[in-house]
Amino acid sequence: MFGEPLTYEKSWERVYCSYPDRYLKRSLAPSEYKTTKSGGVFVLFRNKKRLEDEVACVKDIREKTDIPVPEVLNVYKENGLFFV
Repeated sequence: MFGEPLTYEKSWERVYCSYPDRYLKRSLAPSEYKTTKSGGVFVLFRNKKRLEDEVACVKDIREKTDIPVPEVLNVYKENGLFFV
């Protein structure tokens, strides 16, 4: 869709990819969840909801203040993942 990212980073809760003209952030798929030391799966609490709330906050700040924040170009869900 976007080609190869310039950078690709994965944290314990998100995947981040940068491209020449945009930045992509997405929730983790269940297969990407971290495991605990005892071998259990660390299930993220409200993973997609927190990302949806972040988008709403960025849009609200952008509309109501002069604080510089990035423009949200697109938000979508695909295969159970949430993309910004």
